[in-house]
Amino acid sequence: MAKFKGCGARARKRVKAREVARKQFVDGVMLEAKRQVAEETFAMALAEVLKEEEEERELKKVEAESLAAQKAQERRAKAQADLKRKAEMRAAMSGSVGKGLGA
Repeated sequence: MAKFKGCGARARKRVKAREVARKQFVDGVMLEAKRQVAEETFAMALAEVLKEEEEERELKKVEAESLAAQKAQERRAKAQADLKRKAEMRAAMSGSVGKGLGA
């Protein structure tokens, strides 16, 4: 509180009231600024988390597509091996049947 020599009680009360009002105003402004900073920080953190989740979903999607392609390739390779084995068995059977009839 400002000190004034020779001031009356009413003037001191007015000065005190002004100082209290100024302090409350400054406290209110600081509180509002802190609230805004907290909201902005939360918004940035939320955006970052959402971005990370999106990247994670994209990565899982790519991994799933890669796994599906790998499984499809394995199925094709197995199917080709089965066809080759069946063809060899048919060739062996036709060869043994032909030999059996010709003998």
